[in-house]
Formats: sequence, structure tokens, C-alpha cells
Amino acid sequence: MKQSILIAFLILIAGCSSTGILKSGGDAYIISKTSLQVGFGPPTAVHAEIVQEAEQFCLKQSKAVEVIRTDIQHPALGRPGSATIEFRCAQKS
Repeated sequence: MKQSILIAFLILIAGCSSTGILKSGGDAYIISKTSLQVGFGPPTAVHAEIVQEAEQFCLKQSKAVEVIRTDIQHPALGRPGSATIEFRCAQKS
């Protein structure tokens, strides 16, 4: 019983994983996060979380986030949804 609970907990933790902010080339960065939702609903919460993380990253540089590309994978039966953005930190206007 305890082993089943531990396995479920580890899956839960792994299910909502983020790549963190990674350099993707030049002045661009990428961040991706997987949703815990499996099989229903768009991953809007994780999309908002990674956009907010990108905004905080750029704010630390006194810049504004500029999203270059967004990729949202909707969940399907047995597959969680995910969101990815590629962005750069641009001078505030």
C-alpha cells in the first residue's frame, strides 16, 4: 500500500514538470511545462505559469518579455497537455 502511494506521488511530481528557462540560440530562450490534466481541458494554467516565469526572468534584466513562438499540446486520452514558449527579453518601450 505504501509503495503504491509513493509511486502515485512520484508520478504526480513528474507530471507537472518544467524545463526551466533554457537558451535556444542567439538572444532567444525556451521554456516548457507539462500539465497534470490528462485527457481533458487545454493546458491554459501551465501556459500562464511559463509566461509569468519568462516575464520575471526578463524583469530581472529590466526588460520586457517578447514571445516569439507558442506551442500548446492539448491533452488526449492517457497523455497530459503541455505548453512551450520561445521568447526573448526586449528593451521596454
